[in-house]
Amino acid sequence: MTTLMELRSMTIYKVAPEAPNGLHDDLADSLALAYRCARDIPSYMVRNAKQGLMDRLISNRRAKRIRLMRLPYRSAQ
Repeated sequence: MTTLMELRSMTIYKVAPEAPNGLHDDLADSLALAYRCARDIPSYMVRNAKQGLMDRLISNRRAKRIRLMRLPYRSAQ
């Protein structure tokens, strides 16, 4: 919410956007830098990272389902 408020208060005086006197703009600046850096990441790296996340999710779901299944034999008591 703080970043959104900073973005709403930004104004352009000369060339670069700035916060009015007395307000901060550090969160808005860091968000802009993060977006700029994210544009430079090759699309195949993003796709591979997402695929790895999906593979782990599927593996975890399968493992959980297997752990919850009953054993096909009776345990010794």
